[in-house]
Amino acid sequence: NGRPFLVSHKADFSVTHSRILAAAAVCVSDSGINVGIDAEYIDKSADINILKKVADRYFCYAEQRMLYSADASDFADCFFRIWTRKESICKMSGLGLKGLKQSDSESGNVFVTTEKVKLTNAEYYISVCSNQQTDVIFKRG
Repeated sequence: NGRPFLVSHKADFSVTHSRILAAAAVCVSDSGINVGIDAEYIDKSADINILKKVADRYFCYAEQRMLYSADASDFADCFFRIWTRKESICKMSGLGLKGLKQSDSESGNVFVTTEKVKLTNAEYYISVCSNQQTDVIFKRG
């Protein structure tokens, strides 16, 4: 049914969570900036064959090339970095998961900032996407 929005249209937001991490992206602007955020636990024990099947189905050619050029020890890390970038784009655009194949996380048509964070011995990627260039500040609270 589309993405949620605030009636004022001067602010946009997106939320995400993964395991113990919860995050929100908020932008207040008169210029119509939309935001999307995604966070994922970096599961280094994930089955690489399953990650490859997901990548083959949802990653564009450039993203697949990037993933398949990663060393085996970095494969899961690279997969979850790309995944959070793609999902933040889908959330920002309102396409949801049906937009995964079409979204190119490295295209330059959108602005994506990605940060790796560590919480209680677990690592996560957080990606924030916007339709206009803007400053992104990661704050822990």
